[in-house]
Amino acid sequence: MATHAEGIDLDCDPALAATALPAHRLICDHALLSMGYRRIFADQQRLLREQRITDAEVVAFRKQRDACTSLECLDTVFSGWKQKAGAVRGRKP
Repeated sequence: MATHAEGIDLDCDPALAATALPAHRLICDHALLSMGYRRIFADQQRLLREQRITDAEVVAFRKQRDACTSLECLDTVFSGWKQKAGAVRGRKP
């Protein structure tokens, strides 16, 4: 598993499903979660390039995400990220 924020860290290859974390399986198995995560990932990469967030913040998000074992948990983590990103965008760099 990646310990840094560069590069997409989810591989939805069905051959890897048996060894994937529960959170990764849930994201890969649910189209809306998968699309939402890809948007979050793109948002994080953009904010990293703009130096509005740190690598550590992305790593912390991924740890929260990876601790999830339910759809509700992932929804909460994703919603939390959206709120954080909105607050970050509201700040001056």
